[in-house]
Amino acid sequence: MGIIQLNPPIYLETPLGGGWAYIYENAGVGLETFWTVALDDGGASVLFRNDQVRFGNSYTAGRWNPGLGKRMRTRANKADKEMTKLVRY
Repeated sequence: MGIIQLNPPIYLETPLGGGWAYIYENAGVGLETFWTVALDDGGASVLFRNDQVRFGNSYTAGRWNPGLGKRMRTRANKADKEMTKLVRY
């Protein structure tokens, strides 16, 4: 298991909006990888699985996709609706 503090932090798009990843956690071979992200909206610190995040836009790296954040949130909303159908309270 390894925990890496990212310095400088990396900007990521998440299902909850954009934010700065400042911790990367690798649980080991064949196990999940996690990112700890400080969200732009509200400053909450949230842990995300690797499949839930995407690198954000970067002019320097040549990655510019204006709809990226909106697509991530739309995908997350669809997944939440599907889970609500499966889990009945």
